[in-house]
Amino acid sequence: MSVNSNKTQPKSHDTLHNHNDTNGKSDLARVFVVVGNLGFVMFFSIIIGFFTGFWLDKFFHTGYILLIAGIIIGICAGFYRCYLILKKELNL
Repeated sequence: MSVNSNKTQPKSHDTLHNHNDTNGKSDLARVFVVVGNLGFVMFFSIIIGFFTGFWLDKFFHTGYILLIAGIIIGICAGFYRCYLILKKELNL
């Protein structure tokens, strides 16, 4: 029986630094998905506001007033939706 038999052997370098590389890749992929989602939400919010305002202008013969209002509402709605997405993703 050796003197060091009761002592635990130090762990090897590989087991101490056994990080899973796929976790880092999945975090990066998640960031890309969230950023893509934010761009998608902003783009389509503005597009929906644009076409809604354009249609209302044609319907009511108001020039470009409702088009501009639709774009502004689309931008505001997009920012609000992006805020909600980031709040959910960041757990705020």
